[in-house]
Amino acid sequence: MIVISGLETFQSKVLGSRGSFLVDFWGPSCAPCVDLNRALEDMEDAYKGQLTFVKINADEEIDIAVEYGVRGLPTIFLIRDGKIQERWIGKTSGASLKSKLDKALGIA
Repeated sequence: MIVISGLETFQSKVLGSRGSFLVDFWGPSCAPCVDLNRALEDMEDAYKGQLTFVKINADEEIDIAVEYGVRGLPTIFLIRDGKIQERWIGKTSGASLKSKLDKALGIA
């Protein structure tokens, strides 16, 4: 999992790159974020080679959160080849997120 700090780093490493990225905007005081983090760590191996997992602490990286309209936590972006394809906001289970990811990625 890549931890991003700084708007320019996000733009160059994620938006400026080819490939698929799951971007997790989280906060340390957000209980659903902590729960989701465990599920994301478990999912990372299942999507190896298909998705790069990225974490952004929205409390520390306010400029990124504001620039991309993050208003609630957790917020998950699916970014493909520099474009935001999907955005999921709020508490979700790992199984629900996996189902949404599989559908978005065209995995049956």
